Amino acid sequence: PEKADDTRFVVQLDEIDFTFDASKGYTRLHFEHNGRIRSGRGGFGTRGAHEAGFSLNGRMEYLTYDARGGILERDSLRAENRGEDSYGQFRYRNYFGPRSSWTRQTVLTQEGYLIVRDSYLPCESMNGYEAGPCWLLRPELDWKNDDQPDRGPIGHDPDRNWFHAPAWDHAWWQKEKKRLLVWIHPGEGKTFGVTAHDTTPDISRMMGSNYYPTQNSHGKAILKAGETEVFLSVLVPFTEGEKADPIA
Repeated sequence: PEKADDTRFVVQLDEIDFTFDASKGYTRLHFEHNGRIRSGRGGFGTRGAHEAGFSLNGRMEYLTYDARGGILERDSLRAENRGEDSYGQFRYRNYFGPRSSWTRQTVLTQEGYLIVRDSYLPCESMNGYEAGPCWLLRPELDWKNDDQPDRGPIGHDPDRNWFHAPAWDHAWWQKEKKRLLVWIHPGEGKTFGVTAHDTTPDISRMMGSNYYPTQNSHGKAILKAGETEVFLSVLVPFTEGEKADPIA
């Protein structure tokens, strides 16, 4: 840096001089790699998403979250109420790739429905990646019957565009147990699946005497550079005992 409060750095590669603002321009270095990543030492932290077998493109299986980068565009922020409904919006640029952008718009209705619209414009370096929204749901009580309960794919029809799960928790005033249905708008090239993996205690935790991992329920599509991919998710709470199919 030229001085203590200056965020600029100068990088020189052979005969190439390149000056950039680290706080407004490039946000991270990104390396592609083959194979899976293990984290932690002595076996601790080596399970979960790090070995869940995510296939992000034809070249690599897993991308660490510290490579996502992203700069919040504060001018994009919106928050307003209309009657009993609420609306919000934000946008990140350079998200997972330089000159890529991710925009999320949400509506929470008086009835308790949460509608989420995600749009992602990928740059050239993100061409061919698989991407889409991930919803971290609680597993069923019999989750140990899954083939790989703590990591890896769980059987799910890739054409079925909705999921449902028990609520993680309830408000003190609720008298009936609730469930949550997540419906993602289908479309050409979109597939859907569930992957179970261990995560941090804030979203995977002990409930009674059992530990519950997170079920990563997701929709995804293969990105094409310069073409915006849009996902529309609708989250609907309903009472336990009701059938999910008619709601979906």
